[in-house]
Formats: sequence, C-alpha cells, structure tokens
Amino acid sequence: ELWTTSRVIESDDGLLFGLKNTCGEGDADYLYARGIVSLVGTVFIVIALLALGEYQRKLSVEFDERNATATDFSIEIKNPPKDAVDADEWRAYLEKVAATYLKKNGTDALGGDGAPVTPRDTHVTCLTVALNNQKLTDTLIARRKVKKGLMDVLETVDDNALNSLIAKASQSIDSAGLEKAAKSKMAKLLKLDGKIKELQEKTYDAKRIFVSFETEIGQRAVLTALSVSRIAISKNKKEALDDESYLFRGKVMDAEEPPEPLTVRWHDLGVPKKEKKLKRFAASIISILVVMGAFLLVRHVFLTYGAGVSALFIAILNILTPLVCRGITAIEIHSDEGGKQASHSIKVLGLRCVNSAVIIHLVTPFTWSLTNGEHLIKAVAAIFVAEMFTAPIVQALFIPGIIKMHIIAPRCKHQEGMNQCFTGARWELGERYTNMMKVLFLCFFFSALFPGAFALSALLLLIHFEMDKFCLMRVWARAPMLGGDVAEQNRSYIVPGLLV
Repeated sequence: ELWTTSRVIESDDGLLFGLKNTCGEGDADYLYARGIVSLVGTVFIVIALLALGEYQRKLSVEFDERNATATDFSIEIKNPPKDAVDADEWRAYLEKVAATYLKKNGTDALGGDGAPVTPRDTHVTCLTVALNNQKLTDTLIARRKVKKGLMDVLETVDDNALNSLIAKASQSIDSAGLEKAAKSKMAKLLKLDGKIKELQEKTYDAKRIFVSFETEIGQRAVLTALSVSRIAISKNKKEALDDESYLFRGKVMDAEEPPEPLTVRWHDLGVPKKEKKLKRFAASIISILVVMGAFLLVRHVFLTYGAGVSALFIAILNILTPLVCRGITAIEIHSDEGGKQASHSIKVLGLRCVNSAVIIHLVTPFTWSLTNGEHLIKAVAAIFVAEMFTAPIVQALFIPGIIKMHIIAPRCKHQEGMNQCFTGARWELGERYTNMMKVLFLCFFFSALFPGAFALSALLLLIHFEMDKFCLMRVWARAPMLGGDVAEQNRSYIVPGLLV
C-alpha cells in the first residue's frame, strides 16, 4: 500500500493531496538505464583517476632522477644524543659507516654498476648540527627587524656606517646624537644585543644532524646501513644492525633522506614534542570552530537571500579561506615547509568542501532538491558559475600587488624597501591543490542529481589552470622547492577519499 503508483491523502484540515510514485512499472526501464549509466560513469572515473595517479607517480620518479638536488646527496639523523654537538665526531662516524658498508657490499646494490669504491664515495662534504636554540634565533630575528626599522628612520642603507653608530651608542646612547624615534629603536637594539650575549653563553642540545656526501653512493650506503624498523630505533635494538660500527655511542641512529634545504624550518627543530602536539590540538579545535561558524553564515545567507546570493557568498568565502587557514596553520609547529603545506592544504580543502557542498546539502530541505524555484540544483549550478568568475578575476587583478607597486613603492625611503614591493605575490602550493580537489568534490558530491556538474567541472578546472599558469609566470613570487609531500598526500589519501 505504501508503494502504490498513486494515492490520495487527506490532511487534518480537509485538504486533499495527490501523490504519484515515479517508480512504477512504466518507469522501471528508464530508471534502470540511468542507474547503469551512473555506475559505468563512476567506474570510469575511478579507473581514470587511479591511472592518472600512477602516471604522476612515474613522472615524479623520472623527474627526480633527471634533476639532482642536495637532498639526493644528504641524510638526516633525527635522534642524536643531546650532547653530541661535535661536527668532527659525526663526520668520522658517518664516513666510517659508509666505508664499512661499501667494503662489505660494494656499489652494485646502490646503483653503482659495480664501479670500484673511491675516497669520494665516503667523503662528507657538509655537516650541520641543529641545536635547540630557538630562543637565541628568536632574539636574532627580533634584532634584525629592529635594525631594519632603525635604518628606515635614519634613511640609510649603509650597513658599515650603522654598525659604527651602534658601537658608539653602546658606549653612551646620548653621545650618538639621535632623534627621539631613532633613539628609542637604538635602545631596543642595544637591549637585544645584551640578551643575545647572554644566550650565546648557554649550552644547547643537539636535535638534528644534516649531512651531505660528495656522491650519491655515500648517501645510499649510509641510508641502507642504518635502515631498520621504527621499533628497533625506539627500543635501541643493536642486533637489528649488520655491524656494530653502525652504532653511534652504542645507539641505533634514525636516518632518512631530508627535505629540501630551503624548506627546513630550523627554528622549529628544537621545539619539544609535547608542545608540538598541544599546538596542533589547539589548531584542530580552532579549525572545527571556523567550520561551524562558516556553516552558520552560509546557512543564514542561503535561507535569507536564496541560491544566487549564497553562491556568490560561498565564492568569496573560498577566497578568504586560505588566509584564515594560514593563520591557523601558523600556530602549529612543523620541522619542514612541506609538512606545513600539507597540513595547510588539509584545512583549506576541508573548509572549502564544507562551504561549497556539504553546507548547501544540509541546509536545503529534501523537498527542494528537484522542485522549481530555490532548489538544490540551482544552488549547485550557481556555485560553479560563481567559482568560474569570482576567484580568477580577483587572482588576475592582484590588488595587493598593485597597491604595493604603485602606492607604497614610490614612497619608500630607500632602494631596498622599494625592491621588496616588486617581489611578487606569495602563493602556497597546497592552496592550488585544494582548488582542484574542491571542484572534484563538488562534482562527485552532486553528480547523481546533477550530471552537468562534470562538464562545468572540466570548464572550471581549465579556467583555473590557465589563470594559475599566467600568475606563475607574471604575478607570483618564486617559491622554494617543497618536495613531494603535498602531491603524495593528494594522490594517496585525498583523491581516494573523494571517490569514496
């Protein structure tokens, strides 16, 4: 009786409602065909995305082998003894590990094609001992900022003259003949100099060791020799190593290939793990609160002003989302820029997906899904159209850059400050990935109800690609080499998650 083709229901007020079930016998073949088409389309998308991911992975390996960087010659020791700060001791240990391994195994297993081992293969070229001296680096950074402010006030870029003035003021600040603003900054600078001298006298513990060999053979030899399980490292199982000479002061070392040198966040290497976890937990709580706030805002706009205005509001919110997430990610502690970018992209993607798809789905009454007027499909189509124009136009206008180049730069007091106004816009690799993932999520989420989402998504991705290519060449500043953290995260976790 519940599933009859049609029926009439009388309400308590005496009104009659006619209901028709579209799943009757005459519609069965049509619905079955639509189901098969949807299933085939889903299978095709899954196969295509998996093939694309594998193709990207092969390209990344090929690109890495074709372009040698410092990472290909380097290793990172992540668990050095606290008092092991002598660079010569580390150099001797690592050269001994490389020599011992190569003497036992040769170069065949390391890509050396059976070539004889040479002294270059075991030679350590560069070695850096990273200390937990973040308070000292904080003070040095603060001093540099105060010194730059002093140079702006004095309208000078002559570093030697400024150093002479600082030396004179250190004897007697009144004898330097400075005005009130310059005198205040000079006092701050001298105070920081005193603090730096105190911090330099302290003893700091070793946190990380970064080593670069002269050849890739040396790097691969050490990585292979010290390759053991995480359990063996944490429990210091010496028997896990093939030779006792691989131990450093009787301890199993945790060695791996480091991130690119420009991406290492030296200031954060010495932060305790407890503080890192606490700050990441705080950032997660703030992210959840931001998502809840965005939900309430979009819900209010959608129910008050309709689909068209809410789509424009969502597009604007998606533009502002990276700025908000950038501030949240700044709370966290990361040892390298790649990890920070990966965390940042997760937050941006989560918030953008919630803004673009989940909120609209939740706030739209079920009976509005396919009805005339302010229905769900109209809202989704409006979001696609708004994303096609709003973000690319704002990105192309580059308003902050125009202000800096045409308003701030002519009023700078020295050449260095003016040059900084022409460095280009800052951009985040993780944000560019989230732009693509957001479009895919919106497409997959509503594809069953709105098959036209595939065509709109293809057009939207093409527009974003062309605009990003233009900005990469003409607008954005050069970014450091980040490695493959963000790309691997998207290939291995986010894209499969979107399909599910």
